[in-house]
Amino acid sequence: MTTIDTYVEWLSLFSSNDPEKFRSCVERPIRLELQLQLARKGVEEATWIVRNKHVSVEVLRTLSASSHAAVRWEVASKRRAPPDVLRLLAVDPEPSVRERIAMNRKAPLDIIERLASDPEGFVARAARRRLSEK
Repeated sequence: MTTIDTYVEWLSLFSSNDPEKFRSCVERPIRLELQLQLARKGVEEATWIVRNKHVSVEVLRTLSASSHAAVRWEVASKRRAPPDVLRLLAVDPEPSVRERIAMNRKAPLDIIERLASDPEGFVARAARRRLSEK
């Protein structure tokens, strides 16, 4: 599988009407420097770089501090997000981000236990559901 090396290449795939080309935006590896460039570009690009199967932990760490809840929500959904990123997002001011952490199968048990008493009912319910699966 070839690496996506340039913004022009990524944009042509992302903008394509061909489903195969479009899907390659999330399936093909992307050069780290390009991942970082996309992360800084805008909300849409940042969201899509997080969805890439090969997104780097460095990019996930960077985007966990995004000012956009939609981007943090995507990071919270990633199973490859490291525990320190999941811990940070478990106290996010946006309840939907905390809910995604509660639903993330890779979130450490102590985080799920803490979220089980979250003041937002839907977050607490999601965490309790996860605890009942253990």
